[in-house]
Amino acid sequence: MTNSPTTMHAPEYPQSAFKDDHKRFGKVAPYSFHDYRHTLEDSIRDILEYDLEFDLSTKWTDIRIVLGFLASIIGIGGAVYGFLVPFHESKAGVTASVIAYLAVSAITTYITLFIEDAKVATGKRVDPVGVEPPVTLTVASAVDTASPNCQLHLTFHARAGARHAEVRATAPLEQYFTTSGELIAVRFYRDVVAWIHDTVRQTGNE
Repeated sequence: MTNSPTTMHAPEYPQSAFKDDHKRFGKVAPYSFHDYRHTLEDSIRDILEYDLEFDLSTKWTDIRIVLGFLASIIGIGGAVYGFLVPFHESKAGVTASVIAYLAVSAITTYITLFIEDAKVATGKRVDPVGVEPPVTLTVASAVDTASPNCQLHLTFHARAGARHAEVRATAPLEQYFTTSGELIAVRFYRDVVAWIHDTVRQTGNE
């Protein structure tokens, strides 16, 4: 007997959590493409978590917090050591603390600029009946400001066991905002849900 895969359903927009939640974003200044992008990325995270029931990962945020505490401890420790110990005795230790501080700061900067900046979210969804393996979905974004309409590029990558699937989508940023800077939530919700469903479906889990 073969078990059929369970289907991941999203609520219709009028019944979605996103219908009311998106209002917290407020208006975006016209042609502020940076703010457009971040509003849409926040929207994707909300849709994943509240409407599609993905458990979002905070891995890189947690790592940055730990690194921040570590940098603070190194900086304060080096300063206190240099203050309490004569210079000729403490200079090696202070130098080491400065190098360690710079190294930790460099790692934090790398995570922020080259990992988190491109990655919108990573989430996992478990099959409630346990038939299919969990689906892990990663969403990445990039903006092409050289394009006349400033294109938003989204990449959806899903993994379910040994099965992988990827869907790429491109749309003008302004397509999802009114001329006054309000998010056209219903349009973005429907597009994002369709892209996510298409990606997950290709893994065999929908």
